[in-house]
Amino acid sequence: MPIVIIWIIFCFVVGSIAKNKTLGFWGGFFLSLILSPLIGLIFALISKPKDSKRDNQGGYLKGNQNVRHKRSNVSTYRKPPRKKK
Repeated sequence: MPIVIIWIIFCFVVGSIAKNKTLGFWGGFFLSLILSPLIGLIFALISKPKDSKRDNQGGYLKGNQNVRHKRSNVSTYRKPPRKKK
């Protein structure tokens, strides 16, 4: 009986790790409940983070790039100065 309780506790831990990932809390919890907490932890760690950021026009942001409008939000590239002959 104590093994089952420890198993479920580890499943909740894996679910809390996976809550900000695409797997989600319940996905991580049930995956680790069915397979094992170790396999659930591996899947939680390799899954991608959720895209929760939005710009003020409704488009989603990935890093510094606005996916809806296909333009960069920052301009960090500068041309090198021309050499004088």
